[in-house]
Amino acid sequence: MVEMVGLDEFVRRLKSGEFGEFSTDDIISFLREVEANMLQNIQVKTMEHQAYAEMADEVSEETQKMFDDLIEELRRS
Repeated sequence: MVEMVGLDEFVRRLKSGEFGEFSTDDIISFLREVEANMLQNIQVKTMEHQAYAEMADEVSEETQKMFDDLIEELRRS
C-alpha cells in the first residue's frame, strides 16, 4: 500500500526510527538531494509554459526556504 504523507511528516517519522536508523547527517543529505531534484523540475517546467517561467523564481525561493526550515528544525530535534 502506498501512503502519501507530507515531507515534514515523513522526516518526523524517519527521525523517530519508523523506517530504520538514520543519522541526522544522512537525513539532511537525503533532503538536499530531494531539494535539488525539485529545483531542477521547476526549471524543466519553465520550458513547458510561459506561466511557469514567470513563477519559477518565486517557487524556487519558497522551495529552498521550505527545505532550509525543515533542516533547521531537524537539527534542533
